[in-house]
Amino acid sequence: KAGAQLVKVMQEIEVEALPENLPHSLSVDLSIMTTVDVSVHIKDIKFPAGVTCILSGEEVVASCVEYKEEVAEAPAFDATKVEVEKKGKKEEEAKAE
Repeated sequence: KAGAQLVKVMQEIEVEALPENLPHSLSVDLSIMTTVDVSVHIKDIKFPAGVTCILSGEEVVASCVEYKEEVAEAPAFDATKVEVEKKGKKEEEAKAE
């Protein structure tokens, strides 16, 4: 709504757990992203009991950045590099007649 775009920095998170405690997915609360330039860090994720994250708590998982439409600029036209083809008879043809 604020003209922002969600950028997922991580697709996977390394964790340690017993095989029966390994999560298949993690839910992340994005409600903290109320303004542009806010990020969700590892420390913001609540891991299930028996699951420990190997990564630093300061690692960014997702970020909210301002949406900017890229405008492709057309290259500047340089008329000095254009070769002009001359019309009419060449001097040599004119002398021959």
